[in-house]
Amino acid sequence: MQEFDVNVHHTKMRALLLLKQTRSVAEYKREFTQLVYQLLLYEPTVSDTFLVMRFTLGLKEELRAAVDMQLPITVSEATPYALIQEEIVQRARSNRSFTTRTAFFKTDTRPSTPPAAELWKARKLKEYRRTNGLCFSCGDKYTPGHTCVKPPTPTAVMAMTSAAEAILSDYILDAVEEQETSLQEMHLSVNALSGADHPRTIRLRALIGNQVVLILLDSGSTHSFMDSALLPRIQVTPQQLSKEISVTVANGEKLLCNSEVPQLNWWIQGHTFEYDFKVLDLGGYDLILGMDWLEAQGEMTCH
Repeated sequence: MQEFDVNVHHTKMRALLLLKQTRSVAEYKREFTQLVYQLLLYEPTVSDTFLVMRFTLGLKEELRAAVDMQLPITVSEATPYALIQEEIVQRARSNRSFTTRTAFFKTDTRPSTPPAAELWKARKLKEYRRTNGLCFSCGDKYTPGHTCVKPPTPTAVMAMTSAAEAILSDYILDAVEEQETSLQEMHLSVNALSGADHPRTIRLRALIGNQVVLILLDSGSTHSFMDSALLPRIQVTPQQLSKEISVTVANGEKLLCNSEVPQLNWWIQGHTFEYDFKVLDLGGYDLILGMDWLEAQGEMTCH
């Protein structure tokens, strides 16, 4: 009988160690709890530390990092974090799927985007005409009620022998405006928002005061961001931006940013760094160091 109990004990322990999430977090938690109850019949002294580590390691990779960074001490504490992260990932996938379907079924009747060199010329010409009070389209002096004498052409930009003779069509002006807007936009990668832990991501732990923070080095994000949930932990009050900024996530989702924390200091491996961070509801990481910070550090080589 004792030998039978030992075999069952080993079987339940092995099943718990090999358990992986394959469906929803709720179903994984149910399977995990059943195995824990069965194991406790043979080993009542199993520690909460072991159980929460085993629970976290069994989560899907896209959920694990976000739960692990919260340093939960019990399975009951880790479960809500996993459920929240699961919802974030599912929402990101849903938005990406909708964007893909829309792009597939939508017929684009607009002409193709003008070459970059042509757009650059048009943008410079538009800036010149704006500075000198000229009509963007025809180049004549602009006054209230102005009507272009020269008819618009279907071509993007005519031969630009001089700033006064070139004609910019409505299409090219729209393309220039779209390009100007995109150059000013901020972008955020899906990894930064979801907290997914991939082999090629670079994650760092740092200190701000007495608080441990998780940082993602992210070349897929144009700027550096801070999770709004970090503010009360480090007791910092953000500054309001003069104008609300739109941040585009790689999955097509749009986030709005209206505050920043300038000159934030953090300590890591004996070095102190300082930088400005825009504040967003990230949910995955405490800080995102984007291309603006990476470029300021000079040339980097990754192996």
